Amino acid sequence: MVSPAEDMDELISHTAHLCCDEVSLDLLPNSDLAGMANNLALVGKIIADRLVNIHAFRIVITKAWSVKDGLSISALAPNTFLFEFPNVFDRKRALNTGPWSVLGFHLVLKEWPPSLVLDEIEFSLSSFWVQIHGLPSDRMTQANAMKVGAFIGRLISTDVPVSWAFVWNKFLRIKVEFNNM
Repeated sequence: MVSPAEDMDELISHTAHLCCDEVSLDLLPNSDLAGMANNLALVGKIIADRLVNIHAFRIVITKAWSVKDGLSISALAPNTFLFEFPNVFDRKRALNTGPWSVLGFHLVLKEWPPSLVLDEIEFSLSSFWVQIHGLPSDRMTQANAMKVGAFIGRLISTDVPVSWAFVWNKFLRIKVEFNNM
């Protein structure tokens, strides 16, 4: 008589190398569902060398984002979360006012393109606001902000002083994206 464990081992050995690479199906997307999810959801990953406390994480994020009603936070994978917002305004505010530090760790927030699975989302790139201090007032220009931004990473946007009163003893601000890993 064969034991259940031996039956399972035999089944595993027979099916371990099965694959079907030559079959391709043209699957149709659900555009309505994808559009709704993209407008109201974000996916985020905590960059940390250990698991974060999910209960503490939820408390900090809910307070930091000030979403009054309806923020849903679901764990998708270790330190990776789905954020579902009640409206587009709260979603945009969370995405655009970052970067976010939660419990001492960097949270990378991304839109989740409907055509990608979670493993295909690139979390190694983050954007940060950088301040450039100590420049003479005649060097605080859009062209110089772009030059410094390109040196650091990929320039996303600049915040160049618009009046001479603002230039004195101030700084250039640039938003750049670079590898956080």
